Amino acid sequence: MPFLTLALSDSKAKPYGAVVLFDMDEDWNLYFFGDEFAHKHALVLQNPQFSATAYAIGDVYVQMTGRVETIENVRQYEQELVRLSHKAATVEHFWPPLLDLRRGDYVLYKLIPEWIRAMPLSDRPKGQFEPRFLEIKRPHAMPTPKKRNAKQSRTKE
Repeated sequence: MPFLTLALSDSKAKPYGAVVLFDMDEDWNLYFFGDEFAHKHALVLQNPQFSATAYAIGDVYVQMTGRVETIENVRQYEQELVRLSHKAATVEHFWPPLLDLRRGDYVLYKLIPEWIRAMPLSDRPKGQFEPRFLEIKRPHAMPTPKKRNAKQSRTKE
């Protein structure tokens, strides 16, 4: 599930949507890059709230809301750039501007979920339409989505 549909709004609640390539850390925070001169950057400055949906065919459907922060830490910026570049390389027929990033042209955003609702699809019998959502209001209490090796965990700042 490399892509996420991100919904933002301005200070007057005018909506805006964008599809972003994202990465997730062990605390369920999501990261993506965006041009500092893009419309979504101005919206984040006006209203740092988001809603997002991610879908992986036959795997999972996820909805979430929360807040957006910009990350200024150079080390974290570079780590996410490497991770997202590797992720982009696994998507067939995808060329992201991410591979052309120059420090200062793009901003690293962190999506911090405050509410998540997910529906696993992989074990769902074909033709079953009854929703089976798992709702989590406090993501920090959720199990770790993926484990990183100890060396990566120790390099956090």
